Amino acid sequence: MNTPIQLNNLCAYPYINLHLIHLANRFKKRNKRAEQIQSRLLDWLIKLNGNSDFGQAHGLARVRNYKDLVQRVGITDYETYRPYVEQMADGNNRALLGSDAKPVMFALTSGTTGKPKQIPVTKLFLRNYRRGWFLLVSWLWRNHKELWYRQVFQLSSPLDDYFTTAGIPCGAISGMTAKMPHWLARSYYSVPQDATYIKDTSDRYYAAIRIAAEQDVGLIVTASPATLIGMAKSVQQRSEELLRDIHDGSLSEKCQIPAELRQNLCRKLKPNPKLAKKLEQKTGSEGLLPRDYWRVSIIACWLGGTMGLYIPQLRELYGKATLHDIGLLASEGRMSIPLIDESPQGVLDIDNNFYEFIPAEEIDNWSGPALLGHELQIGQKYFILLSTPNGFFRYNMSDVVEVVDYLGEAPVISFLNKGTHISSIVGEKLSAYNVVQAMAKASKIMGQENQCCDAVLCPQWSEPPFYRLNIDAKACAGLETSEGQKKLAEAFDQALIEVNIEYKSKRKTGRLGPAQLRTLEPGYLAQCDRKKMARSVTARSQFKHQYLLTELAADKDFPVLEKEKNS
Repeated sequence: MNTPIQLNNLCAYPYINLHLIHLANRFKKRNKRAEQIQSRLLDWLIKLNGNSDFGQAHGLARVRNYKDLVQRVGITDYETYRPYVEQMADGNNRALLGSDAKPVMFALTSGTTGKPKQIPVTKLFLRNYRRGWFLLVSWLWRNHKELWYRQVFQLSSPLDDYFTTAGIPCGAISGMTAKMPHWLARSYYSVPQDATYIKDTSDRYYAAIRIAAEQDVGLIVTASPATLIGMAKSVQQRSEELLRDIHDGSLSEKCQIPAELRQNLCRKLKPNPKLAKKLEQKTGSEGLLPRDYWRVSIIACWLGGTMGLYIPQLRELYGKATLHDIGLLASEGRMSIPLIDESPQGVLDIDNNFYEFIPAEEIDNWSGPALLGHELQIGQKYFILLSTPNGFFRYNMSDVVEVVDYLGEAPVISFLNKGTHISSIVGEKLSAYNVVQAMAKASKIMGQENQCCDAVLCPQWSEPPFYRLNIDAKACAGLETSEGQKKLAEAFDQALIEVNIEYKSKRKTGRLGPAQLRTLEPGYLAQCDRKKMARSVTARSQFKHQYLLTELAADKDFPVLEKEKNS
């Protein structure tokens, strides 16, 4: 079921392998000088973008060292930069960048205020981003010779969902990097990059696997393991269709694909009745699984935080492949390079960004200088701040990491979770503000003049995972009937889709199930707030109701309305 080794792969391998080994060795040596490299990198970042509008507003040209930076720039988040990014989207590159730089795209991701974040991506940023991926692959190639000469399966997302007024594409950074590999490296990829533009998710998954099913896929790369599980199950339901396509050398007409794109994807497809018969014999009552048509050696995806919960199901569908984390990675940049299989631990990527760390328990009260990479304690948890080549300084990622070791002077970190006010089961990065926005929209649909306030959202582990909205039984008109509860649940779920683009994506692809509603005994949430207020050391006027719980099933002990228990 595996095609012969391609000639261009044989030609490419010596060049690619030597380059990857060189990168791996160089990375390991540079970690011995992490403190010095980070200091020099900060100097360079200030020179690079210090004369931007943001830089001039904060006097970055007068910054000579880290302490100077702290005095001029406090801890920032995306809202600090949104006005500057909006100016860049209109064509003012100097808003955040130095005189010689310009964005080639904006990477889209969800924001805490409901508006999507547009992260400026420059050529330099892309170079660093790709270098991080090359480093990751270099360690895989170095330690897993079974990958040599075999194919890579990777399905990216479009880089151009839409364009700014200045004509700059906005989309997924994976779509941009997928277009950039050298043609020799590209020969290792089993799925044409154009498959990204199949709009229907099920059809995109099907087409990708249909094309790659006849190839010797040794490495699968994606961010979320939930994507791989969703893809496998989607194609599993179309097993007969897949067998027929392999037999006939076709791509199902049921797939809604534009004619020109279909022609491009079908160029190399040929009838393969021998493979179709072999796979038919393997097909069980559940249909075809990835382990039936591939013998995958490595699956590279996130393993940290809640992503580890997907591992048993991943192994069941894809077989006994070794798992390797892809690192702490976001639209804002790469932060770690994992060097160990079956672990979310990664070495800080010291060449990509300048890093600061704040003890997790002190994030709300911290001011002044933070801790630098060489000053951290093993076993402690920290929030991580970035200063980046695309003009962000002291940027709070809201990511909590634990320091588990050191490699030279560089800390080895493991991602734990998003910040205290952000929940992310499969990468949706849902914020408390998103919940407030959604409740406001849903309350209007229910005919409420004022927003339903006695409610708390909590993530739940299931297949697929979902969010449960716990609401006081008396908080909203209509909750006394199952029809009213269903109406509010659907309205709230739709509102979350509207206010958070990552939630929208995960719901569309089936990685998250619809939000569910549960009514609680009247007065319970208000009573909880009164107890918290009594224990609070801040003024009563500063107390805020907690709309979002970030720990899975943290609502398990909430008292459910008696009649709901019996239903």
